Amino acid sequence: MKAKTYYIILAGICVILLATPQARALERQDFSMVPTTNDGAPWRVAYIEGGPYSNYYNYLYATIQGLMDLGWIKDTPIPRDDLERTTQLWSWLCKEADSPYIQFLDDAYYTANWDKEARVSVAEKLIRRLNDHRKIDLVIAMGSWAGKDLANDRHRTPTVIMSTSDPVGSGIIKSVEDSGYDNVHARVDPSRYKRQIEIFHDLVGFKRLGIAYEDSVIRENLCGR
Repeated sequence: MKAKTYYIILAGICVILLATPQARALERQDFSMVPTTNDGAPWRVAYIEGGPYSNYYNYLYATIQGLMDLGWIKDTPIPRDDLERTTQLWSWLCKEADSPYIQFLDDAYYTANWDKEARVSVAEKLIRRLNDHRKIDLVIAMGSWAGKDLANDRHRTPTVIMSTSDPVGSGIIKSVEDSGYDNVHARVDPSRYKRQIEIFHDLVGFKRLGIAYEDSVIRENLCGR
């Protein structure tokens, strides 16, 4: 993933990691990314996804690389083993990420493996933990399933939602300007598909355009429905 992409992702993560002064920082437009601890302790991070998907691996990989570039984690070669699954990458983070600022929790990785029934129980388990223990400072929610499950008023833990094609259209956030929740951040690019079609038209000059897609849970995730 290109540097521009992961720095966009990191901008959101670093703002939400500093959640206590967030409102004042936004008012001053102060988006400092200088590494800092949570009153001397590392920020504790959890992860949730609907199931394995290559984009999730790439987003998580790019996020780690960006955090290394910014000094939040010591720069170390990141493994590129299973490009479809984030489980091994998260396990590596929990064991090998060298940082006084961030702790990736080995018991805070949640996935439904694209099982609709498991999705409900997995989300409930995480939300109960967020409310009961309050020992998680940030959640990375990857994809539409995870985004929908955590973009609500059932918890107050800062949450960064990544890899959703249309977070507004899928009902994850309220609008481009406001997620609707003080603790939720989602990356939004309203003109993304318009630009793609314009570029394709400039290259091909088509007059009529159709789309073919797989009618599966992957399609549901991509379309945010």
